[in-house]
Amino acid sequence: MRPAFLMAVVYFSLTRLALTAIDLHPNAGSLWPASGVAFAALILYGTHLWKGILAGAFLAMILTDATMPAAALMAVGNTLEPVVGAWLALRVLDFHKAL
Repeated sequence: MRPAFLMAVVYFSLTRLALTAIDLHPNAGSLWPASGVAFAALILYGTHLWKGILAGAFLAMILTDATMPAAALMAVGNTLEPVVGAWLALRVLDFHKAL
């Protein structure tokens, strides 16, 4: 199985789980485990997995009441969060993967 596809499945599943566990808003939550998993995956396996995060986030958001443009923007934001974080951790902070 391709790593980006696996990342999409994991991100989608965790996002759907988080969205079903909240009552605040159908597109937002106070607990977002998909971000932590995405950040860890990007640190350990590389930032090329961003495509899987984007696909998983978009599919999860499009299944809510979000419009297509809103789902796309939320997916881009959900993707940039772990990508920028991983890039900063690895390049700027010289983060050690063993940690």
